[in-house]
Amino acid sequence: MKEIKEDQDTVTISRNEYEDLLKAKRNLEYVLMLDESYEQQREGRIITKTWEELEAMANG
Repeated sequence: MKEIKEDQDTVTISRNEYEDLLKAKRNLEYVLMLDESYEQQREGRIITKTWEELEAMANG
């Protein structure tokens, strides 16, 4: 069980509100991942492979 510190407040919300918060958190994490991917692409920190190269890698 999670220990509750004295300076933490307890908040009661509906299941729907909780699920909405979780969805918003996942969406933010996804947007941040996309932003990082965009920065990598912009800075040239990506590797481009053809479909044939990928198949060759998969087939050993």
